[in-house]
Amino acid sequence: MKAHFLARLLIVSGFLLLAFTTFLALQSEVQAQGGEDGRGMSMPDRLAPPPMPDNPTQADFGRYDFYLYCMTCHGDRGQGLTEEWRSAWAPGDRNCWQSKCHAANHPPEGFQLPYFIPYVVGKGALARFATADDLFQYVRREMPWHWPGMYDDDIYWKLTAFLAHENGLYTGDAEIGPENAMNIVLWPGRESNTKTAPEEVAATPPNKETLTQVGMGFTLWLLLILIGILAGVFALVRINARKT
Repeated sequence: MKAHFLARLLIVSGFLLLAFTTFLALQSEVQAQGGEDGRGMSMPDRLAPPPMPDNPTQADFGRYDFYLYCMTCHGDRGQGLTEEWRSAWAPGDRNCWQSKCHAANHPPEGFQLPYFIPYVVGKGALARFATADDLFQYVRREMPWHWPGMYDDDIYWKLTAFLAHENGLYTGDAEIGPENAMNIVLWPGRESNTKTAPEEVAATPPNKETLTQVGMGFTLWLLLILIGILAGVFALVRINARKT
């Protein structure tokens, strides 16, 4: 009877420990993806589409287009393809340069991703563009990386308005278009040059420690479960020894 009781107790303890550690692992993943922080405070889902106001401006539409076409590489805040931004993705998608994804041996329908992804929102992000027309011309000619110029001009104008607005260089009151873009100054004193690329920020591939982070975390949870089970067995053996 004692042996049966001990076996059942160990099984129940193991399941409880497994459920608890699984909950902790899921909670950690939810915090990275959006949900609640450790204090129970609501956190935004960084991969969710941006809300659209009742009376959206051209820049608001551009924000949504940025979400659809640009955010994956340039970040949810325009910060570039940083390690912090990749941490918001599912674990299996965080290494953009892994084999047969966006590396040199990508499938025919894919493309090789560069290791340098420019930030597009922040201090000096648009410093090389004198006017909104310069920005529009560059974005239309160079983006998206894998198929430059694939979108309609209307989308590129909305993206131009969004980027200028996010960088505090344009109020968004009037729409930007071919009739006024050259008169909207983004960087006073800068000579117009549509062939100049923005400053690039290194988006280095995850190092070995980053690539194995998920596996190491899983191993840690297994070790904790094993330690808990062994501690329970040891305690029960001691108790049983005292009774006998």
